[in-house]
Parts: sequence; C-alpha cells; structure tokens
Amino acid sequence: MNPPLPAHYRSSIRRLIRFAVVFWALGLILGVVSTEFGVSLRYTSSYDDPPRTLSKDEGGRVKAELPPGFLWETGFDLRISHGHFVLIGGVIPICVAAVLLLLHVAGGGDVSPRVLTAFFWLYAVGASSALTLILYKGLASMLAVRGGNFDLAEVHQGMFFGSRAVRALAHALTHTVLATAVGLIVWAFWRAAGRIREQAPSAA
Repeated sequence: MNPPLPAHYRSSIRRLIRFAVVFWALGLILGVVSTEFGVSLRYTSSYDDPPRTLSKDEGGRVKAELPPGFLWETGFDLRISHGHFVLIGGVIPICVAAVLLLLHVAGGGDVSPRVLTAFFWLYAVGASSALTLILYKGLASMLAVRGGNFDLAEVHQGMFFGSRAVRALAHALTHTVLATAVGLIVWAFWRAAGRIREQAPSAA
C-alpha cells in the first residue's frame, strides 16, 4: 500500500489545478472574443479587391472587407491565443499534476518541495507572459485593421513602443523563464521515475 500523498504534493496539485481552471476559463472567453471579432470582418469579392473599411449603414456589424489571405493573417494570432491559453495554461499544468500522482502511486522518488515551488512560479510567470505576448499581437492586429490601418508590418513595428530591443527582450525573457520551468520539472520527473521498481515489492 502506498504511503499518504506528501503534503507538498497536495499543495502543488492544488495550485496547478487552480491555475489550469483560471486559464481554461480565459481560453473559453478568448474563443468567444475571437469569434466575435471574426464576425466583424468579411471577405472581399475577389483577391484583387483592396481592403476597405465599411460604414455602419453599409456593413452593420461588419467593420471591414479584406482579401482572403489578408483576413486570415489579421485574425491568426487572436485565434491561436484561444488554443494556447487552453493548452499551455490548462492542459500542461494538469499533466504535471497527473505525473506527480503517477510517480507516487508507482513508487517513484520524491520531488522536493523546493523544486515544485520553483517550477510552479517559473511556469506561472513564463506561461502568463508568453500568452500575454500572443494576445497582445493578436489584439493589436485586429484592432488596427478594424480601425482602417491595413499595413500589418507597420502595426507590428509599432508594438512594444516601436522598440526592437524591447520586443527582443520581452520574448527572450519570457521564453527563457518558461523553458527553465519545463526543463526543471522534466529533470525532476526523470530522476523520480528512475526510482520506480520494475517489480512491486512483495507483501510482508
């Protein structure tokens, strides 16, 4: 019979579940938001027609007409933010919690409280920041086009206060923190899994 689940496992699982629930909710909200924004754009009659804004009388809820490829590019980052929030913010933390349980049940080695605490906060900061960057780019593109600015290159250059250094720093720090969190927990799980015996110990 397995010993009781360690207290630091229970607290980590509680944190991970709550984190996942929050980001699942945000992901669902973003799915609705991206759909509503998508309704505000429609295709032009042909690929050769230029993009144009529409008045309320002319388009109703539709704010602009865009050629097919341009419409797809405009909404791409906002659409994928929905799935990224669900996957990175929700599914992966639940998988980490599940692996903790499996390691305990299978008799794996202990993952220390310091490692689990460090992983959670690194992952929370890294994942939240990375997802915010995706959402920022998606909203910037969508709002600019709805407002009549059809030069997406100009829109993207104007992000992060127009500074390439700030853009590079934001992405570098975000992805470094996230990669560190993932590397830490993968290493900890690998070591813990190495303690699992191929045969269950015989009953006394």
